[in-house]
Amino acid sequence: MTKITTTVETWTKKKAEAALAKGGPNRKSSKNVITKYATAMSCDKWEMNGETIKLSTASTVLDGRHRLLAVIQSGKDVKMLTVRGLPKSTQKTVDDGYKRTLGHIFQMRGEVNSTTLAYASTLLVRWEQERLSGLRSRATGTRPLRHECLQALDKHPDIRDYVAHNATHNYKKIGSAGLFSFLWYVCSIKHPQAADEFFTNLSYGLELKRTDACYLLREKLIKAQGENDPRKKLDGLHRLQLIIKAWNHTVDPNGPVLTQLKVPKTQTVPEIL
Repeated sequence: MTKITTTVETWTKKKAEAALAKGGPNRKSSKNVITKYATAMSCDKWEMNGETIKLSTASTVLDGRHRLLAVIQSGKDVKMLTVRGLPKSTQKTVDDGYKRTLGHIFQMRGEVNSTTLAYASTLLVRWEQERLSGLRSRATGTRPLRHECLQALDKHPDIRDYVAHNATHNYKKIGSAGLFSFLWYVCSIKHPQAADEFFTNLSYGLELKRTDACYLLREKLIKAQGENDPRKKLDGLHRLQLIIKAWNHTVDPNGPVLTQLKVPKTQTVPEIL
């Protein structure tokens, strides 16, 4: 029986290429994931967290192919825990556990309303990087990196207050508390009082006229939430676009009169006034 060894190894571009050249069965690689990892490596944000590069008795890569491809793409030398001498049959058991989410990470840090805060932080990252239009994408590797979300939370600590406040609001009829927490916080940067009024009215539907943009938005969101036809429901990007559109009409007195809210046909996200 081949001895199984576990060591910390420095993976260079040349060494990664040599390992991958040995072949072996593997899933189709994701360019988004490779770029995501390579970016972290290039910025010295890659951390050795105990996850391993797994090699078989024949030295083929059983697990860690994306990480090795990222080493090649980044050109950086990266230290990673490496297990050698594993039976080829063990590959089928890789990634068979309970995935740790960003919400779990926040919870372990002692954050309150961790799931909502986690989603709000991903939106903060997308907003800062001007990538909100990619919210609909389900492609692997397009989501913000965890360290970016933690940095965003450190940069915008006050968003915790909006998440906590929204935990007491009834958003089940109109959508995600994380989305509303993010938008309330961002809108309040320039217009704090107007943002408080807008999102409180959006939540409770009080003191709204039928001509108010907030009223039209609330009715649109409630109707979509109650739809049984999945084609008529609104995804996260649609909700984001509609809320920003209604908000911009609310704070821009010189804007055109809004008589209805139509779901945009493009992925363009309006600038938040």
